[in-house]
Amino acid sequence: MSRPLPPEIYRRRRIVLVSGVLGVVLVVWFLVRALTGGDAPDDTSTKPTPTPTSTEATEVPEGTVPASLKAGDRACDPQTVRISPSVPADQTAGADVAVVLTVSTTASTACVLEASASQLVVVIDDGDNPVYDSTSCNASILETPVSLSPEWATVTTATWSGRASGASCSDAEAFVGAGEYTIKLGTLGGEPGEVTFSLGEAPPPTPDPVVPDPAATDPAADPEAVPVG
Repeated sequence: MSRPLPPEIYRRRRIVLVSGVLGVVLVVWFLVRALTGGDAPDDTSTKPTPTPTSTEATEVPEGTVPASLKAGDRACDPQTVRISPSVPADQTAGADVAVVLTVSTTASTACVLEASASQLVVVIDDGDNPVYDSTSCNASILETPVSLSPEWATVTTATWSGRASGASCSDAEAFVGAGEYTIKLGTLGGEPGEVTFSLGEAPPPTPDPVVPDPAATDPAADPEAVPVG
């Protein structure tokens, strides 16, 4: 009858078996590496670096939101127009006055605000009396139509002549003087806006050039000054 082998022999057999299996695995792994040419290339090292397009290279000013707004082709309903004016500082009497208008619409579709005097009513007063009333004028202080889009505001510049309106807003009317004024403007039925501003003193007029009297500089020009004999 056979006798069981000592435990040490079983342990040695297990070690030899495991070693053989590992050896086969290593041989297969080396064969695979040889057939595939080694490690797989790094995707990040072979991919070309994308070249920025002109859009990517353009630096957008801070606070600017790029947007493509649909332009309207119909006239705005005056009741949907909202206007907020502002007047840049350091302007003087005796000249044109720039008025910045921030214009928006409550309509659901894009539209165009016409620049006619009948579409935009403007009143400027000095605190006591009106000095300019656009209802007397044939021309508007806003020279070009303004395109408006829902939920956006359009900023444009209007020009007041700096003169009183008088009977017809002509260039014959006098310029207003330096001081504080309030401008109120809006479309009929729309939401008007107003702002108070100041005009500085008008610069002194440029004197006319002095034309020398020929008789005072050229004796020959004065018959009485010509020597006799």
